[in-house]
Amino acid sequence: SARIGASIIMALAIVTYSLAFHQIEKARGEQGLYEPGGALLPLPMARVLLGGFDGIASDLLFIKTAAFVQGRLTHQKPPSAKEWEWVAGLLDRVTDLDPYFLDPYYFIQAFLTWNAGKIDEANALLDKARRHRPEMWIFPFFIGFNHFYFLQQSGPASTYMMEASRKEGSPPYLAGLAARLAVRGNETQTAVEFLREAIPRINDEGMKKILSVRLEAFEHALKLEKAVAEYRLKYGRLPPDVSVLVKTGLLPSIPVDPYGGTFYLDEEGRIKTTSDYQYPRPTGSSVPQRLSRSSA
Repeated sequence: SARIGASIIMALAIVTYSLAFHQIEKARGEQGLYEPGGALLPLPMARVLLGGFDGIASDLLFIKTAAFVQGRLTHQKPPSAKEWEWVAGLLDRVTDLDPYFLDPYYFIQAFLTWNAGKIDEANALLDKARRHRPEMWIFPFFIGFNHFYFLQQSGPASTYMMEASRKEGSPPYLAGLAARLAVRGNETQTAVEFLREAIPRINDEGMKKILSVRLEAFEHALKLEKAVAEYRLKYGRLPPDVSVLVKTGLLPSIPVDPYGGTFYLDEEGRIKTTSDYQYPRPTGSSVPQRLSRSSA
């Protein structure tokens, strides 16, 4: 009974503190007085002192962190590099105390990336959400987007997008986006294998047709890539153009790009197409007449 009484007192104290904290922070925010400061206790020690109220502590710490950032941005006084490090550390503690708390992760994607430029730190924190909320597609998508947009790393971006696309409720276009990123990262084989697996699981017939055309294009590109690798192994150099692959007997003919373009070899020996995989079959197809980059 003593333990129950102590828990009730602790709960009431925390609720009271939370209400008071909110009013104090609101008043400080109106004056633009948010300031970082203070060192965090080691996590094991903090857990002992919190006595099982980790979730409430996570909520309060997140409110403080968000208030600081939003207060600074509202008053056009962006946090310094050192302050952003402090913010990243607080968000790490917030998500350690309650890794299932969703709001901090959305805050991380909104501010720690675009405003702070801390992409690696953001991805590390988002990975907690990915591990603790594996049913949600949005977190591997965020990580994949950050790899592609901020870090310009198509390979890792594709891996995370593929993971996101396999989760229930994910947008059907993610499969096509992931495959495109794989090809951009010189992983055509990965893109082909992924689309072969993904297409049968997609219920949207229109998207299924779009991705089937994409798969056909990637399969043809893969044939060319393998022929180029064979030529290089045999002759010790890159072929001058794709037509040589037919002349040397490595291919019976140049595969046809189903988007209506022409396959060619770029300066670095990579297979490209003049269509950039943006167009559908020229005739006799039920695929829409043009595929935009967003839907493809």
